Amino acid sequence: MRPGGRLGPDGESITDVVIEITQRRRGYLRESDQTKADHGDTVNVPHDFWFRGGCTILFDPENQRVRYVIGKGIMSERRLKAQRRHLAEHYGSSLRATYFQSAAGDEEPEPFAMLHRSYDPQGTLR
Repeated sequence: MRPGGRLGPDGESITDVVIEITQRRRGYLRESDQTKADHGDTVNVPHDFWFRGGCTILFDPENQRVRYVIGKGIMSERRLKAQRRHLAEHYGSSLRATYFQSAAGDEEPEPFAMLHRSYDPQGTLR
């Protein structure tokens, strides 16, 4: 919660209360993993990203009324598919992709990343 100021139609200063409610859901690039997780089944791989959502509420404290609500639901399959598509399309072009494995969950990391891995004397990856 925080105050939010604005100018009214007559130029007077009006203060609303801005309330932000956030949520997150485990997101998987593979739809089959997402379906399993959403149904409470065990998924044997960690989630690939956090799918975030929630809402912002503008509350008028003077009239004690909600003035405006902006929401982005975390159960929206349309938003989840768009997020998954965005991550899959843009992952390879980032600096992060130079050092870590691809967003598609490929088992083989980028060869350049292997140069920067460190091993202890027993040959275990650190």
